[in-house]
Amino acid sequence: MREQALEILKTSSMLVRFKPSDPAVHLPDWLTKQKSLVLEFGYKTPIPIKDLLVTSLGISGTLTFVGFGTFWCYVPWSAVTDIVARKQQPASGRRLKSGKLIPSYLSVVK
Repeated sequence: MREQALEILKTSSMLVRFKPSDPAVHLPDWLTKQKSLVLEFGYKTPIPIKDLLVTSLGISGTLTFVGFGTFWCYVPWSAVTDIVARKQQPASGRRLKSGKLIPSYLSVVK
């Protein structure tokens, strides 16, 4: 999975879906109770992850959780269920109640 991740990170950020209950996962406590979680990792994310590290064991970096601050996170590959390249795409045409368009890339991760 490391090779896939490195290939994706050459051109975009990636969405990593994983099991936060894995004992090796390091996350803020308030995220560990979920059955499945998706985090975005990348070199060119809106808020840069300066210490992003992809190794044979997993992926780590200091992520920013808007409204909660920053937190160093570690996700071992053994906890990962899938990774998806996050590409900026045109809006899907569906709208939120506020009237804003829902970007089509959000339909990739449910």
